[in-house]
Amino acid sequence: MNLFSRLAIGTANWSKEYNGVRVSDDDQKRILDYAMSCEIDMIDTATAYGVDWTKWNSYFKKIIKVREGDDVKIVVDTDPYVIMAHKEDELDWLLVVLNECSNWEHETGVSIYEPSFDADVDSMILEVPYSLYDRRFENRFVEWREQGATIIVRSIFLRGKILEKTAPRECLKFVLCNPYVDHVIIGAGSFEQFKDNVHFLHEWNRMEKHDEKLLDPRLWGKE
Repeated sequence: MNLFSRLAIGTANWSKEYNGVRVSDDDQKRILDYAMSCEIDMIDTATAYGVDWTKWNSYFKKIIKVREGDDVKIVVDTDPYVIMAHKEDELDWLLVVLNECSNWEHETGVSIYEPSFDADVDSMILEVPYSLYDRRFENRFVEWREQGATIIVRSIFLRGKILEKTAPRECLKFVLCNPYVDHVIIGAGSFEQFKDNVHFLHEWNRMEKHDEKLLDPRLWGKE
């Protein structure tokens, strides 16, 4: 398994500053090119971010978060992978709107902020904060997966707060080690930062072996 395939690119700082940083247009292109070379095929964005996701290569599956009052039909026409309610109390509104869109045949989801969130999530895609510091939702993962939900985690650096004491790769390793996490959204302030944060996955991928004499304990010690 290529572990890069579990990553999704975060774009909160691609159109405007987020946490004091905006990714330059040139670095955005470099991140996308690098992602394709690594088989990262998912991008997370939102109407609130002000990003024109329609210009991105069709190779990428796009997660689009929408707010109540947005023209969802326009978003539907851009053929995203999933449309999400940007927060819990907008989910019912989104479900009604999407039900009126005869051409919507893809996934539906919701971005969750409160562990007390209680709704039917059957086959939905859920996006929740999860990190070394923030494990509030961890005990809900099994329950949601049993209901057929897909779990995507965000805020793994807690807006940089964790990075004051912990290396980015350690934050990423922590969330990737959770078997109930399907995808991890990872943002960065530049192309170099993005590449550095995920470089260890190349090392992990290269460690895979196919030598039966090494892998099969029945053959250990035999010529």
